[in-house]
Amino acid sequence: MTVVAASDTMWIPSQVQRSSLMTITRNITEHKRAEVELMKHREHLEELVKERTNELRMANEQLQEEMTARKRAERAVQGSS
Repeated sequence: MTVVAASDTMWIPSQVQRSSLMTITRNITEHKRAEVELMKHREHLEELVKERTNELRMANEQLQEEMTARKRAERAVQGSS
């Protein structure tokens, strides 16, 4: 699909019988394709960040549980001596 943007349209009145209409257009197909590609990459990166954040949250929870268990074990050893 080709995407064309009209950037300027001018009505040029003439003093003679005819008037003219001039339009300047440019092909923005590649620009639009690049925008779509960037959006896909951005969405993919956001998904990777969510996954990594979840992994880190789970690892942090596990470490907190291990620290709590270790403190309990230390108290139990200190209490029995």
